[in-house]
Amino acid sequence: MTRLNFHRREKFGLVGYVARAGQWQFLVISDMGKWTASHRLIDPQETVSASSTIQGPFETFDEAAAAAEAKYRELAGLN
Repeated sequence: MTRLNFHRREKFGLVGYVARAGQWQFLVISDMGKWTASHRLIDPQETVSASSTIQGPFETFDEAAAAAEAKYRELAGLN
């Protein structure tokens, strides 16, 4: 299984990192000194909410990225 390859993005005053893998995209965001991770389908066929996928807060980017990696492994196992 391929590791997630995060790319830095800045939007709305937030620093975030985005990665795509299979049919999923992952987002790690820094907000007020804490980090969160979330995921969603890349091309959903109906309205979806990312709020139920938020993990964290984490103290570091590495902790949030590790949580995203674990979620990706879990999701990949479901296919």
